[in-house]
Amino acid sequence: MKFSFHSLFLFLLFSPLMICSCVSSSSTIFKNSDKVLVMTFDGNALKYYLRPEIMLGKDKNSSVNIDFSYQKRNDAYISDSYTNFTLNYNTSAYIQSAQFNIPGKEPVVCNNITTLNRNVSQKFIRVQTIVLQKDMETLMNSFEIPEFNLSIELTDGTVLFFTPSKTLIETIREEKMR
Repeated sequence: MKFSFHSLFLFLLFSPLMICSCVSSSSTIFKNSDKVLVMTFDGNALKYYLRPEIMLGKDKNSSVNIDFSYQKRNDAYISDSYTNFTLNYNTSAYIQSAQFNIPGKEPVVCNNITTLNRNVSQKFIRVQTIVLQKDMETLMNSFEIPEFNLSIELTDGTVLFFTPSKTLIETIREEKMR
């Protein structure tokens, strides 16, 4: 095996360029925090993932863990939000509908509810929903309003209400500070 100085020189010259170009051509850059994950896309769009936080049930027997995933450019929401949640409640029913109730405004509806996971013995139902882009700014600015809540209607007619925890409100504040 013959090794030439010329080959070594070319390798050393172009390797850093190849590595840099591969890294810089990546479509995402991850910025982690405890509560918010941000990915940067071409075109200056940011994709936000707000990690699951709790919403508290009016009774002590229920809660919701909720997360959001959406895109923004500057301060404008430019996509619908995948708004997923896990209902922790003892029921054999399914989730029929869900909406965020904002005092003095039209409810923000969770569309296209799809059951992702359900375990009656472990008392949970995990669903994926979509909140429309046009409703995102109103929704994300409403979590601190008194009487704001998430209502979930089950297929057996039960309606449950949930209010945001302090940690959920802090997560949304953190996203707004980015």
